[in-house]
Amino acid sequence: MHFSAENKGQSCRSVYTKRRDLQKYSDWRQLWYPNFEDFSRAEAMAGAENNTITNVTVQLGATAYLHCHVRSTGDRALAGAEQVSWVRRRDWHILSSGLFTYTNDERFQILHAEGSDDWTLQIKFVQKRDNGTYECQVSTNAGLISHFVNLQIVVPEATIQGTRSGEHHVDVGSVIDLVCVIEKPEPLPGAAPGLIEKIEKIKRYQTGFCSLL
Repeated sequence: MHFSAENKGQSCRSVYTKRRDLQKYSDWRQLWYPNFEDFSRAEAMAGAENNTITNVTVQLGATAYLHCHVRSTGDRALAGAEQVSWVRRRDWHILSSGLFTYTNDERFQILHAEGSDDWTLQIKFVQKRDNGTYECQVSTNAGLISHFVNLQIVVPEATIQGTRSGEHHVDVGSVIDLVCVIEKPEPLPGAAPGLIEKIEKIKRYQTGFCSLL
């Protein structure tokens, strides 16, 4: 990132901003748009769909898909594909612009089919550090439209109902029902690593006798 400056007839020079300089700005876009106040007013008029918020919950180790729908109609027609960007809000890192990603983390990728209005940020093998808010920025003729996605990473926990220590004490010859309860995540396709093995070990015995696993 650089700025051009002219001083008393001298040739323009590039001035590189340091990372700590970003802290001076309440909104990083002040660095990109010289007439930020005018741009902000146009942004406020961009439409009712601006500043929408979506919550996404993903299991640890799975793949997260953060969707951003762009409708190119009327005054909101895009000037070009490069006008769609994804920003990670916790550190204001620009993750992508158009189809290009700007991160060394290969887990991040942009999914977009030609002619589609969906620009999806894909994050593979999500980790706890991926928790947080992501912003999809769409530059239009009417201003900047932002779509926010709150990503929550959950770690499933499997427990046997009715036990705290993981042990059951029963009389010989009695009937026992073992129920596995998976807490925290909403129903998701597939199971987290390790859960399948636990479930396989839990069986229901309805034959009138007790068997030890």
